[in-house]
Amino acid sequence: NYAEVVKTAAEKVEAEKEAVKIDAAFSDDAVIELPAVGKYYDDVTITWATNNETNAAIADGKLTIVVPDNATTVTVTATITCGDVVETKVFEISLSKAPISIPEALALPDGSNILVSGTVKEINTEWSEQYGNITVTIQVGDNAEQLLQCFRLKGDGAADLKVGDTITVTGMIKNYQGKIQFNAGCTLG
Repeated sequence: NYAEVVKTAAEKVEAEKEAVKIDAAFSDDAVIELPAVGKYYDDVTITWATNNETNAAIADGKLTIVVPDNATTVTVTATITCGDVVETKVFEISLSKAPISIPEALALPDGSNILVSGTVKEINTEWSEQYGNITVTIQVGDNAEQLLQCFRLKGDGAADLKVGDTITVTGMIKNYQGKIQFNAGCTLG
């Protein structure tokens, strides 16, 4: 015998607000599917708005990101509704064709996709033929204080990396024990 757990409208909205995500930074144009109903509760509806139709257009359930030549920030807002409970979640999204700096990366939430260029300072884990990856630490610009680890880096040329190489890495970042690093699955180039 199992008792069904009944959630209030506020609990449903809070769960869906937590579940809805959009990357905080883009360096390339992209099209993202926007949910119209909740991930967990189909009686939760989600509507979307943008402050910039040129670089972050919303139509037919999709967000179309167009990265301009000059860096800009756009705001996309999700309005999450269940019954008479309504909440919003605001996404500040950085659009830039240029790689971002470490201080900019530190300001982004975990799970953001970023593009960074830097110089290899250390080979933390040698190239693994078995897993097809390598872990390196890079220095971005003159910022020797905040190095960036690229955990399990993949991609063409990754097997041949050496200290002193200048590389560009794309991937998802996370705060690991107080330091920003690329998560597993980041790519070279």
